[in-house]
Amino acid sequence: MTNHLPFCTCTHRSCKLHPANHDGGCSPCIEKNLKTGEIPACYFNLLRHPEQRENDSILAYAKAVLEEAAEAPRQNGFMPKLVRDNIPQICAENGKNATVKALSEEAYAKALRMKLKEEAAEFMESGEVEELADILEVVQALSEQQNVSWDALLQIKAQKREERGGFDNRLVLIELTDRE
Repeated sequence: MTNHLPFCTCTHRSCKLHPANHDGGCSPCIEKNLKTGEIPACYFNLLRHPEQRENDSILAYAKAVLEEAAEAPRQNGFMPKLVRDNIPQICAENGKNATVKALSEEAYAKALRMKLKEEAAEFMESGEVEELADILEVVQALSEQQNVSWDALLQIKAQKREERGGFDNRLVLIELTDRE
C-alpha cells in the first residue's frame, strides 16, 4: 500500500475510506462526500476549531469558515470593509466619526468580491429581501468594475437562461456518470 498519510489530515482512521485503509488516496472519500453533499472531515481539520462543527454538511463548513473569518485580525478592534457611499454621512448624523479611504482599482475589485460574500452570507442567515437588494447592488458595482453595463449583464443573464435554463424546476444534480 502507498503511504498517503503524510498528506491526509483526517483523524478518523477507523473509517474504511481513510487512506490508511486502502491504496486509493483521498479519492474514495471525496467521491462519497460529493454524492452525499458533505465536506470531507479533513477539510474541517484545517480550521481552528474543527471539533465545534455541527455536522459534515457544506452549510456547516461554510458557517465555520465565515465564523473563522469573523475572528480575523481587526484594526483597532474594527474590521475594515467596503461600505456604501453615504455611510460616512449617516455615521456623522448618528454622532460617530467614520474614517474612510478610497481604494485603488485592484483593492476595490477585491473588496467588492469580499462584499459579495458578506452580503450572500447575510442573506443565507436572514433570508430577508433587503439582503437580496444588497447583493444586487454589489453585483451591479462588480459589473461596472468589469466595464460591463447593467443592461449588458442582464442580456448575458437572459442568454444563459435561454441556453441553459433557469432554476424554475428546482433540479438538484445527484450523480453524473459516463454513458456506456
